[in-house]
Amino acid sequence: MPPKMIRNTIAWFLLITASQATAQTLEVRLLRHPVRVRHVVRLGHVAQLDGLPKSRLRTLETLTLCPAPSPGDRVVLTRDEIRRILVLAGVPGRSIRFTGVPSVLLTSVTQPDSSSSPSTSTAVTPASATSPSADHPSTVRVLVPTRFIPRGQVLRASDVRLVDWPRGKGKVGGDVSGFVQNEAEIVGLETQQSLTPGQPIPRHALRSPLVIRRRDSVLVEARVRGITVRTIAVAKADARMGEVVQLENPETREIFAATAAGPRFAQLVLAPLPPRTQTKKGGQE
Repeated sequence: MPPKMIRNTIAWFLLITASQATAQTLEVRLLRHPVRVRHVVRLGHVAQLDGLPKSRLRTLETLTLCPAPSPGDRVVLTRDEIRRILVLAGVPGRSIRFTGVPSVLLTSVTQPDSSSSPSTSTAVTPASATSPSADHPSTVRVLVPTRFIPRGQVLRASDVRLVDWPRGKGKVGGDVSGFVQNEAEIVGLETQQSLTPGQPIPRHALRSPLVIRRRDSVLVEARVRGITVRTIAVAKADARMGEVVQLENPETREIFAATAAGPRFAQLVLAPLPPRTQTKKGGQE
């Protein structure tokens, strides 16, 4: 085949591939009643995704959006904020289409449900999970892995199931607070040790996954006196959600610290400048 024909064939192939790639639209339907979580809010907690291959959707569902609200606090996630995180994750902004509510209101997991009485536990951690039921007074409800899960694995809902576990068996005694009892608590977390199928999952075996890796280009947002400034810096180390990470300004080579707040995203809260003191004539204040 002549070289010119080969070049034309390659050009047509690239054009067709590009048009097929751009034709895929990520549909993000924000939920009016998102899942309540204890540690980190993932995209899969607040939205239903469609339009891309299932493997890609599963990866996007584990994207970290923000830390879970503290007790009594509320956090509002807007479409623009979620779009920014998706763009940082490699999704073209023009291929994202939002439906559902315009923003998502997140509340603390310990906050009672509006439909419950003040003495009733939340839907995420039912009262029956921490005390024996009437039918099975000697058992508690705990999560166990459905398969062998190696260290460093990010968990999905399909990786675990809820079972009735006899009190006193193994390390599960009267106090079960050290074991996970609801799948909403573990989706998107990373295992610090391997998990055995059929065995209760201890809380200390899980942690937040890395959201910033060394040498990543990180979007840094700095706020002072109501003004927000954004810039790009290079990570000097790995960091998990909420951890302080060292960053380097690629232009000035200046090293500074910020808090990891999402995938390749860090926040820097600057202290307001002190007010100027007016000096009197003669150099006296």
